[in-house]
Amino acid sequence: MTREQFLFALGPYLAAASCVAHGLVGKRAGARAVESATGASVIWRWAIAVVMAGHILALAFPAYVLAWNRQVWRLYGLEAVGFFAATLALAALCAVGSRRRRAEHAGDRTALHIVGDTVMFLAVATGAATGLRYRWASSWSAVTLAPYLSSLLRLDPDVALIAGMPALVRLHVLSGFAIVALLPHTPLAGVVSVPSRVIGEYALVPLLRTCVPLWRAVESWTLRCTAALRLLTIRDRGEEN
Repeated sequence: MTREQFLFALGPYLAAASCVAHGLVGKRAGARAVESATGASVIWRWAIAVVMAGHILALAFPAYVLAWNRQVWRLYGLEAVGFFAATLALAALCAVGSRRRRAEHAGDRTALHIVGDTVMFLAVATGAATGLRYRWASSWSAVTLAPYLSSLLRLDPDVALIAGMPALVRLHVLSGFAIVALLPHTPLAGVVSVPSRVIGEYALVPLLRTCVPLWRAVESWTLRCTAALRLLTIRDRGEEN
């Protein structure tokens, strides 16, 4: 077995098995505590959520992403949003990590938590560097990384494409596998297990504040149009009679 086969063919399955094992242990021993939803932690969650959504779209729906990128301005927009979100997530992650080290309960962190923080930082940093160094990642990843991940899901890993990628790209992929292996001990665990209070305060409330006035405006406009049509109909019937 070559090094590429061990890292990119066997490694992903070992990472998935490790994630399941750490998840089962975390339920009994207590996994990583969820960060308070204030300041940099909120920025981190929303920024990394955008980054994750972009990865899912590019890797799960490559044909749609390539069709979207046929227009240059849409390609520029997608790349700009991804790079801005990755940069913002990296800055927020540094701020959260710095605050956590100064906290009183910093001594409660285990070695796995420290490794998880390091791996998360490496993944986000290499992702931002990849987007800056090798442009139009949303397009070339759809025809290189997406088939590779598809082969992993088919349990027939094909490492030919990933083995030919630049070292920075391969490091980003490997750091992603490492995050999966240590998921309960990484800052990403706080994003995956966001409390219901956070969802309500930072997602549902702003959504309702936007949608309710909009719905009332549409309803009012609809009622005015209906009343005008009704008067017009009554008038026309009166003229006919």
